[in-house]
Amino acid sequence: MLVCPKCNIEYDEGKQFCRKCGSFLLSEEGSTFEIPLVELTELKKPEENFFCPTCQTSYQKGKYCRQCGSLLVHGILSQTPTVRPIGKSPIQKFSKELLKSSLRPFPLLSAVAIIVLIVSGGFFLWQRHNQTSQPITSPPQSPPPSIEIEENEKIESLFEKIRQANLNKNIDLFMSCYSIDFKDRGKKENDTLQSWKKFNYLDLAYHLKERTISGEMANVRVEWQMKVDQKGSKQPEDIKTILDVVLKREGELWKIIETKSGT
Repeated sequence: MLVCPKCNIEYDEGKQFCRKCGSFLLSEEGSTFEIPLVELTELKKPEENFFCPTCQTSYQKGKYCRQCGSLLVHGILSQTPTVRPIGKSPIQKFSKELLKSSLRPFPLLSAVAIIVLIVSGGFFLWQRHNQTSQPITSPPQSPPPSIEIEENEKIESLFEKIRQANLNKNIDLFMSCYSIDFKDRGKKENDTLQSWKKFNYLDLAYHLKERTISGEMANVRVEWQMKVDQKGSKQPEDIKTILDVVLKREGELWKIIETKSGT
């Protein structure tokens, strides 16, 4: 039977150390197990001689070191067992490799980020260049109130001429209200003369319902109310019609360039 001399715990034969304190076990008779000794490198007994304080080289005689030329010192050169550096454990190696591998993508990501910034910056400059190179066109603006009033008066004067031309059957005055760019200008003149032969205007009035002026063009919706005496008819006839008229500025006057029936 074996016993721990510190803990007094008994152990079976074959055990060498105490599980609790680690002490060597003793038999009940008091005999001890042989303790394994670590073999140490036998150190040589230091000798009293000369040595170089720089190179740590010993000499039995002489005044200067043969390697570095330093002055030798008389004394004992201590001999210290060579200590080998402890190699890195596998865990340390693994953690170092893991750290290196985790840091490797960052240069690549930085390069990708720089490329993205360059491309986006170039696209921004190109888009801004296109915006500045394109001519800036401002939308048509309405004329100031004073000018708009004056232009409206000119438009009303135009339709008043048409009214007087129809009542008096003045073809020159009538055609002066139409632009030189009016489509089928000759046909319009001929149709007007033929209509005057068939009936007479007893009364003729107009009402400008809508008007829009945009630069050199204007759009007007006009309602005509007329009382006509058709030849061969016993009673006069009341007629009402709506026309959409497009006007064009020619000099200081407005002229008709297109007419079509309004809905």
